[in-house]
Amino acid sequence: GKLKVKNVTSKVKWISTKTAVAKVSDSGKVTAKKAGKTTIIAKVGSQKKQCKVTVEDPKLNKGNISLLVGQSSKVKIKGCKHHVKWITRVKKGKIKAVETGRAKVIAKVHGKKIKCSVLVKKPKISSISLTETNIIMNQSEIHTLYIKNVTPNKWYEYYATKWTVADKSIVQIINDMGDLVDIQAVGVGQTDVYINIGGKVAKCHVVVK
Repeated sequence: GKLKVKNVTSKVKWISTKTAVAKVSDSGKVTAKKAGKTTIIAKVGSQKKQCKVTVEDPKLNKGNISLLVGQSSKVKIKGCKHHVKWITRVKKGKIKAVETGRAKVIAKVHGKKIKCSVLVKKPKISSISLTETNIIMNQSEIHTLYIKNVTPNKWYEYYATKWTVADKSIVQIINDMGDLVDIQAVGVGQTDVYINIGGKVAKCHVVVK
């Protein structure tokens, strides 16, 4: 901004008490340098006029955020007490991760745009359960295993299922439908059938007579 002294005809000498915070030109133009406080003094002959100047350096408290889908976070302006306008669709800096990808949260204060980069990643699978954990089969018998529950609920939007058998000489997968699988007993013994979703594993122990 620019300062001026009213009702004077003499030359004005401008001084900043802290030039590291803000400097002032011979014409009274004040240039902010860093956050802090200073006093601009205008000297006209033997008279002095003062103007206290506060320099703010608004910043977001977070420059980068990484979230999983469904998680929330909040960013706020520090180093400034003035009104903040959020340009992106967030209310008071509240961020809700709804889909995978990258986005930017932008705040505007003092005409300055301040950005925070947001990375939203796939939710982690926290638990898997099957309808059965132990079954007994006869040779040549076919049995269907089902997924009972997976957390989070909408896991299927981000992950595929992977069914495997520890010993294929005892049990084999004959039909993989993703959330269910048909297995057939082909030999006598014991083995495990595994379901893997996003690195999380559940199993069913199978005994073939």
